[in-house]
Amino acid sequence: MDERIIWFSQRAYDHYGHPNYLPAKDGQTEVEVPELRDAAIERGRRLERGELVPAEEFPDEFCIRRRDASKKLGMPIFGLNEVCVRKDVADVMRGFDLGRTILKPVTMRSERGEINEDYLLLATANNRPTIDDARSEPVFVTAVRRSMLTSRDTLVHPGVMALPSALEGPDLWTDPQVSRTLFLSDPLAQALIEAGFNKGRLGGMALKQVRVDGPAVQSANEETI
Repeated sequence: MDERIIWFSQRAYDHYGHPNYLPAKDGQTEVEVPELRDAAIERGRRLERGELVPAEEFPDEFCIRRRDASKKLGMPIFGLNEVCVRKDVADVMRGFDLGRTILKPVTMRSERGEINEDYLLLATANNRPTIDDARSEPVFVTAVRRSMLTSRDTLVHPGVMALPSALEGPDLWTDPQVSRTLFLSDPLAQALIEAGFNKGRLGGMALKQVRVDGPAVQSANEETI
């Protein structure tokens, strides 16, 4: 275990890997009810400001089209506007300092009525500056959507360096200057790896390291996905 290492995961925000569950209310997703999508975006903004959003403001259920909720859903973490983790992942996380983090049981429901209750919604208001801009730069990713709209997201890669101050505080957090990324302390990440959650489909949680100590790295290139 190396106390001078920070880990990160972007798997929950991977548009190619998640099973496309969407927040829902009364069986209707945010596709049919745009207000659900707008509410999710606003919750995200509040969390970025460090505001702990009450659990009751998050959705209780997620719906998916075409797939079987009881058989096809097995990833340890996934998400889109909301992040969900499997119960066994949440059990490991609860052994660490999660600070201002919500773990809320949710129901995954298919259009045929199959139900999966093995997941919890994860939302954290822990945020602190993490990336050392003087020694590294994030990757800027332009994501192309099916609607032909694009969004420019600031991500990180294993070559960037972290601020020493990022080692202090809860074991799970976000950086308000970095998009679609969960940061984890080395003890928490090692516990998740030990439990086998960094293996399997699409590399599990896809945990990667960011070092606090070491030389500067070159600027990252812009990528299009």
